[in-house]
Amino acid sequence: MKKSAIVISAATVALSLLAPQFATANDIVTKSITVSYADLNLSHPAGANALYQRIRGAARRVCTVAGESPYEVQDLDKQKCIRDAIDQAVMKVNSPLLVAMYKAKNSRTSS
Repeated sequence: MKKSAIVISAATVALSLLAPQFATANDIVTKSITVSYADLNLSHPAGANALYQRIRGAARRVCTVAGESPYEVQDLDKQKCIRDAIDQAVMKVNSPLLVAMYKAKNSRTSS
């Protein structure tokens, strides 16, 4: 059976006024979003790009915590959360074109 959706999830620390070092296991929140791609042809660049954009948007949503503190370290944590969520989702889909596109986009942004 061909997969037609991927679940993007992330465990984030739910903090409002607490500093990150005071977070406890009870502060961990797991959010997930299901991204459908049944309408996309992943053997074509346009389809792979559309799925990549959907995954990227979903990763941003699951990695955002209500009442985020403006501390820079949390911004770095959020960026890492987004990168990790995208990476996991792309690998789960296991589309050679999507993986190649992800690696190409990732190498441009990290240099």
